Amino acid sequence: MSDAQNSTITPDQLCVGLYVTLELGWTEHPFAFRNFKIRNQRQLVALKALGLNKLKYVPSKSDAQPLQPVAGAAAPTAAPAEVKQAMEELWKEKHARIAQGSTFREAVRRSDKRYLRTTESAKHVMRELFVRPAEALAGAREIVGDMVQYFLADQNLAVTLLSDAVASENAQRHNVNVMVLSLLLARGAGLDAESMKLLGLGALFHDIGMSKVPGTITGKTEPLTAAERHYHELHPVYGAEMAKRIPDLQPEAVDIIRHHHESADGSGFPAHLSGEAITRLTRIVAIADAYDLYCNPQEEAKALAPAEAMTHLYKADRNRFDKQLLSQFIRCMGIYPPGTLVVLSGGAVGIVVSVNSDNLLQPSLLLYDPTVPRNDAVIFDMREHTDVTVVRAVRANALPPQAVEYLKPPRRVSFFVDDAGRRIG
Repeated sequence: MSDAQNSTITPDQLCVGLYVTLELGWTEHPFAFRNFKIRNQRQLVALKALGLNKLKYVPSKSDAQPLQPVAGAAAPTAAPAEVKQAMEELWKEKHARIAQGSTFREAVRRSDKRYLRTTESAKHVMRELFVRPAEALAGAREIVGDMVQYFLADQNLAVTLLSDAVASENAQRHNVNVMVLSLLLARGAGLDAESMKLLGLGALFHDIGMSKVPGTITGKTEPLTAAERHYHELHPVYGAEMAKRIPDLQPEAVDIIRHHHESADGSGFPAHLSGEAITRLTRIVAIADAYDLYCNPQEEAKALAPAEAMTHLYKADRNRFDKQLLSQFIRCMGIYPPGTLVVLSGGAVGIVVSVNSDNLLQPSLLLYDPTVPRNDAVIFDMREHTDVTVVRAVRANALPPQAVEYLKPPRRVSFFVDDAGRRIG
């Protein structure tokens, strides 16, 4: 029997292992999803108690065959007390999942506000950097110090995907993204607070030399000519020279500005350094910078999805970066980083909202379900559903328009951290 056919069964044919589809409204049943595999006796009891005459099931997604229908006699039913307990427990779990979704959405709103405050502060710092350098440097240290304190105060912090409206507008997005990603990697790599502060300053200022590169080059979407590429590759040199005019900016931060485009294999610029000749702080920023540029290039159409960017770093670019730090970055961000659209083994689609660092193949997702209002969308923690796997990451254009509208993957990918954005569930 093919999945294309309407495969229907009666309630007395239900058994553990069948993959069923409920044609009921979101408020009319106690299950988190309308499509699911029956995993235990409690779900079986609750399904039979819904009073349905027929149910649909999907043979190819089932681990069992329907039972033979009972002929000439009523099928045995569960005791009222067992039915009541099953329904109450499932409704309680459903409401808890809805609350988890609300908690996550509140975490995103909170992260949006903190990100906007940070980018506005960064914009002020950059505007004042060579007008009132002492004041600007103090402002930058405050931004970085707050972030470092936040990172070190709570080991449960996790990356939160920002809403598209916030992530797409601010001119300081790249600098703040690189700072946040660098500090996330630094914490995972065990750097101390003072090293993280130096790292954060260098990351925030890493591209100040771009102001010396003409807009006709920085805004160009066609391939650069050899002369234009040479001009562009001088921006770390310009930046380091500018940074040296900032009183009291530590040399470690200046080194990051000068060498953040160097590569472990010597293929980078401007000095073609390699290996240990590149400081560890600079190697961290190089990874964060490359990842954000892959996700958010000048030409939006060339943007890689988060999982594609991670795969590109690990496979195509792995010789360019410190291998240990790159592996640590993947542990921090996940194989399927926040913002990745995925298809699950049961056919459901969702967007990754949180990473489980204990198992990078089991992120938490916001799932698409047209029967569930988006504001009540369930957060699906794959650690609780070990029989479900990610089949593949997909781009938005591979999904139905209604699924894209529901999941709302951002055009520009930006991240922040939040204590409530940690592992959902």
